[in-house]
Amino acid sequence: CNFPILGQCLSELSIESVMEALTAKSCCLDVTYDRLEWLGDAVLKLLHTDSLLKWEHTSYLHEGYLTMIRSEMGCNDHLKDITKAAGFERFILLKPLNRAEWCPFG
Repeated sequence: CNFPILGQCLSELSIESVMEALTAKSCCLDVTYDRLEWLGDAVLKLLHTDSLLKWEHTSYLHEGYLTMIRSEMGCNDHLKDITKAAGFERFILLKPLNRAEWCPFG
């Protein structure tokens, strides 16, 4: 897997791209994360496929079972639980920023 290359690409993102990646439709701004979410879904599917093919316990499984496992790995409920456990939801912009209400995380 090419995690170092992925990390290098992510470190070269502009602040505009980062803001797009963190902005929900409910913010009513010109950009949202919808397009990047679509791309991210494709990247997750690739990472899940790579993980399944490298895992020793899946070498004997039929492709149909592998597809079922990969689908479960990428299902929205599963990913939502992981995101909440990691605390990522606090970084998603759900409404436009108001200077009076904004404070940095940490």
